[in-house]
Amino acid sequence: MKQSKVLEENSSVEIGHGSVYADLGYENYPEMETKASLVMEITKAIKKKRLTQSQAAEIFNISQPKLSELLKGRFRGYSVERLIHFLNEIGQDVDIIVKNKPRNRPARLRVYHSNYDLSMCTMRRPHRPIKQSLIRSPRSRRDRAQKTPKS
Repeated sequence: MKQSKVLEENSSVEIGHGSVYADLGYENYPEMETKASLVMEITKAIKKKRLTQSQAAEIFNISQPKLSELLKGRFRGYSVERLIHFLNEIGQDVDIIVKNKPRNRPARLRVYHSNYDLSMCTMRRPHRPIKQSLIRSPRSRRDRAQKTPKS
């Protein structure tokens, strides 16, 4: 049987800044967000290429334990430039785009993940599988044409 949690009357909810690192009080939170995004891309690239941590560490010229720590989110000893270099070493392009910012917000640095289509400036939706009921074989088209002659 599930138990429901009841909030106390004196409890309060605080709305965050939209950044975990800012909410935790880090002064350099934009840089930490950038590093976290780059590490996520490194992790995806390693998995996509089906590399072991040892193989990837050899490509990056670091030890496997250091790579393991990096992939767990402990990236304080790494610069953004070095993480970008790791992505290049594993065969990933990294594009840096400089553009004007809107007047209503401060300038920012963003990492767009690999499912982001920069040419369209929109997120690409993953392809959905086509329902089998919608797929018609060429044979069924011929059969339909022969069955329904119109006079």
